[in-house]
Amino acid sequence: MPERPDLTQLLAESRWLAALARRLVADGEEAEDLAQDTLAAALAHPPQGDRPLRGWLATVLRGRWVDRQREQGARSAREHQNSRQEALPPTDDVVAKAEQQRLLVAAVLALTEPERTTVLLRFFEGLPRAPSQGACRPACRR
Repeated sequence: MPERPDLTQLLAESRWLAALARRLVADGEEAEDLAQDTLAAALAHPPQGDRPLRGWLATVLRGRWVDRQREQGARSAREHQNSRQEALPPTDDVVAKAEQQRLLVAAVLALTEPERTTVLLRFFEGLPRAPSQGACRPACRR
């Protein structure tokens, strides 16, 4: 079983490790967490053989940083996937749109026949446009 580095050795490297973490991570608190995770890993799973402690700590620190980046990317992807794809419009916009729709319906209902039925069937019921007969009637050549 590999010999664990003693607490004194780890504490002696803690400042150096924190400085290295700050170079990797812009957020000071996150850098401190990353350095602490690395020290905890050193206590739980010490380096094998005669590896220099600093080199091993730097490797573990970078590995923890990569793991955090991967987790953060996965979390961001999940949040984006589960979030609304667009923001809800302001209430005033919703009310204004409803008012426009009300005015449009009132205007269509005020049309005379056959225009009213034509507009209702085409635009409100989604029926296709009548196929062109080739020649336009005299009334449509204005």
